[in-house]
Amino acid sequence: MLAVGRWLLVVGLGAKSPATIFPAVGRVSDFFVIWCRFLNYSYFSQSSMSESAFSDLRVWRSAMDLAIEVYRQTASFPQHKMYSLTQQMRRAAVSIPSNIAEGNGRRSAKEFRQFLFQAPGSLLELQTQAMIAKRLDYFSEPQAKEILEQAGRVGRSLSA
Repeated sequence: MLAVGRWLLVVGLGAKSPATIFPAVGRVSDFFVIWCRFLNYSYFSQSSMSESAFSDLRVWRSAMDLAIEVYRQTASFPQHKMYSLTQQMRRAAVSIPSNIAEGNGRRSAKEFRQFLFQAPGSLLELQTQAMIAKRLDYFSEPQAKEILEQAGRVGRSLSA
């Protein structure tokens, strides 16, 4: 293993996933996955390119939690808003983990970075829509605060 600043480079892993190498999946393995993708080093064999390739990323898991929370919170929106603000918020929320997952599945570091750069845009869109929902009184203060705090955590993870 070679540690460089916040990065950890492990040489000769074959087709093992970071979760196998680092049982406590977290920040170290997040950086490991991203570092390998930037180096265009494939640590997953073609046959093992599955959900675990992206679900090991903490930022993806946080984004999934945010998307589920948005679905739950928007369920109480007025019925006449079902096909406008509700759907926009849900699409933006789903787009965040989807971009992370799709980027992780790409073969080049350039494509991976492209999808990682799209995720914050969807996150900002969701934050704006949550503020609009609060101003329209579709969200209570605690509901809006929860969504915005969760979105803030995802945003910090994306920019780390």
